[in-house]
Order: sequence, then C-alpha cells, then structure tokens
Amino acid sequence: MKKLKLWYCFLLLTPVLSGQQTVTLEGVLPATVSESSGLIYHNGRLITHNDSGNSAELLEIDISSLQVTRVIAISNAQNIDWEDITQDDTYIYIGDIGNINGSRTDLGIYRIRKSDYDSSDSVTADWIGFSYSDQQSFLATPTSDWDAEALTIIGGQLTLFTKRWRSGGATAYIIPNTPGEHTAENIGTSMVDGLVTAATFNTGSNTLYLLGYSEFLQPFIVRFQDLPGPLSFGGIGQQINLDIGFGQAEGMCFVDHNTFYISTERFENTSPPVVLGASLYRLETDDDPLDGPPPAEEDPMPDPPPVPDEDPDGEPDPNQDLEDELILFRDFGSSSLQYVLNTEDDVFGMAIYDVKGRRIRYLAESEMERDAIDISTLERSVYYLTFYLRTKILSKAFISD
Repeated sequence: MKKLKLWYCFLLLTPVLSGQQTVTLEGVLPATVSESSGLIYHNGRLITHNDSGNSAELLEIDISSLQVTRVIAISNAQNIDWEDITQDDTYIYIGDIGNINGSRTDLGIYRIRKSDYDSSDSVTADWIGFSYSDQQSFLATPTSDWDAEALTIIGGQLTLFTKRWRSGGATAYIIPNTPGEHTAENIGTSMVDGLVTAATFNTGSNTLYLLGYSEFLQPFIVRFQDLPGPLSFGGIGQQINLDIGFGQAEGMCFVDHNTFYISTERFENTSPPVVLGASLYRLETDDDPLDGPPPAEEDPMPDPPPVPDEDPDGEPDPNQDLEDELILFRDFGSSSLQYVLNTEDDVFGMAIYDVKGRRIRYLAESEMERDAIDISTLERSVYYLTFYLRTKILSKAFISD
C-alpha cells in the first residue's frame, strides 16, 4: 500500500455540484483483498486485484457474503503496480500502470481472454505495452504527472487517466487494445479537484465516471455525460462528494445504468492514528438511460436486502449538517478560536491548514484543549480548522488577524 503525499487544496475552496446519489456500505472486505485497487462485474460476481507488490492474481468476491470464492492466477504476469481493471465482451484487461515517480519504461496492460478465465484458475495473458506520447523525461520525480490508476474502455479504445500529482487534474490517453508496443495518445485534460483512482464508462447511459479522493481522503465521483466523442476528453464534469466518511477509494464498476460498486483500500495513518478497513459500497445514481431497456454490464444484479430505517419518524438528523456539527466563534480581541463540536463520534485529532492546503499545526486528541485553540501565532489570513473523526472529517474556515 502506497504512502501518499497529498497536497491538493481543499475541496471546500471549489464549488461542488450536487446530485442525487445514495451510497450504502455493503460491508468490510476480507484481508486477502485489503488492497483492492480495481473492480469489474462478471458472471454475477465482483472481480478485483490487489495493487503493487502483491501476487499476479484476480480474486472473485461473492456480493452477498463478501467472501473470496475463487482465485485466478495469471501465470506469465508480474504485479509491479496493478492499479485498475476493465473489460469488453471478449477480454479482461489489467492495468499495470502505476508510476508514481514517473520513471517506469515498462508500463502496460495485461489482456486475458474471458473464455480462458471462465474455464481455468490459471491463465496466461497477452501484453499491451505503451509509453506516453508527451513524456520527455524519465528521471525519477516523487509524485510525478505520469502516474495513473484509472482504466476503462470507451469506443473500443483502452482509455487511462493520469493523476497529475504536480499539475493537477486528470489527463486521458488512448491505447489500442491489441498486443504489442504502442504510444498512448493524449486526448485531453479535465481539472478534476483531487486524485483520480478509477474509471468506468457506463454503456447503459453513455456516461463516464471517475472515482477519486481529496487530500483528506474524502471520496468523490466525477460524472461526464455526452462526451464529444471517444477521441476527446475535457471540460468540467459534475464532481460529487460521496457521503461515506473518509477512505482511500480505489475501485469502481457498474452493473446497470444506475448501480455501481466502489471499493476502498485498507488505510493506516500515524498522525492522526487512523486505521480504516477495506470496504465495499453500493452507489445508486440518477443517470438517464439510452433509448430502449438499459443494458447490464453483465448479469442483472439481485435486489439488495432491505436496510432498516435508522430514523422511523422521518426526521432529519441535525448532526448531518456541518453548521450544527461544527460551530466556530471568537470573542472580540481574543487570541483563541473557540469551537463547539456536536458529535458522539470518536475524535482522533485536529489540524489547521492554510489556503494552499498545507498543514501547519496538528494536535492529537490527548493534546487538544477543551473547546478552544490558540491562534495567536498565525499570520493574518484565511485558515481551516479540521477535525479528524472516526467516520468523517469536519473542516471550517476562519480568519486570523
């Protein structure tokens, strides 16, 4: 599992478009897929893989039990940095495309025939190698613009999206889906606000989805409808935060035009001390299908078991409103910022960030003063007071003078 250096500015600084999405936690994934880094849906089950340094194998997951029911070894492959998986009618494609330092010259995609996959637990793969058309230097640079974790198929072309750690946004490249050595052609950039980690193109609604997370591990999706064509990418998508707390969201696939699954990796952090298990979520969207009945990616999904109503009276939970959960105020002339934190959630710590997203102070829970924090040493500017809770992160702006 990568140790990530996240430097993007707050999503709070950028308007986020709303949508009508419902996300449901399906459960915690087994330890054998704690680094789930990609998802597809095939033969009524999810297929995933772990990321860099793990075995060259695919793992099938039963959606009801979330248990691994089958392991398929790719005998002639190596998992250098597997980051995403996609499929068409004939093949499964695994992207060995992770390249955080920008120095790899062995990037490529493994192609497995579905008929082989369906009939055996040990298969061989074709190799689709590539290099970026516009990469000039291969000197190792931490958090480069040539890292990619998102792969899908649009218009019959393999399409991957780079994370652009330094420049920001995501750039799309297309690669032929045939074995051999190819040049990945740049087809455009979108200034996505965060790190893109997965992609899926929903043929039922002609909609591209990118999955990612912010510097605070706030997962989001970006929806692009009515793309100008399979050889063009850009513009501004509809970016929507997912209300699932925080986590390292890495895998995404669709089942029909309104049903998706999202997987998160196990995440460990020491400051603040946080451990999050790898989990699976079900996402319902409001996409408009194309004319005719919506096609499924594979077999139709069974209806999920009913979820008990946590609020039978139908009253909204006031703690879902950030205005109620976190209140900031300051007495005239005071050097202390006072706060009211209305939550029963466990608090791991607090931090102050500047407007460039740099953390300039951190206090563990044991070091926090009750209901106040000294801001006398801060220069006059806008800052963000941030609380790390077990299930979410709360952040609000304040001005220091």
